[in-house]
Amino acid sequence: MAELTAIEFTVLMQILDRTVGWQNRSRTIGLSHLLNGGRHYAGIGHAVKKSSLMNALRSLEDRGIIERRRSSHHNQMKEYRVNLDWMPSGRSEEQDGCGDGWAPDEEGYAPSLYDLQNQST
Repeated sequence: MAELTAIEFTVLMQILDRTVGWQNRSRTIGLSHLLNGGRHYAGIGHAVKKSSLMNALRSLEDRGIIERRRSSHHNQMKEYRVNLDWMPSGRSEEQDGCGDGWAPDEEGYAPSLYDLQNQST
């Protein structure tokens, strides 16, 4: 989060909610849906202008956080995919917080804050 502007973070959360939030790797989304929302989602147009949205999408894509492709089904929409393995430049996997008790267990689950607090006492 520290690597993103507020608008980039907001846009990324919208895309994450529509993709990973529904256990999908990618999703076809139109700009109007991001701005104005739809039947199932609120939009961000009340807080973000279209030009700011476009700049944020371009920045997220340039840094490899998201991938955008033309939709094969809708000419006004793009298919979005989030790079879940993205690391900020200059950081290694050892620096991503896993060294301080946040490492996932053998089943792939990270401990809860409650578990971490109780381990330290």
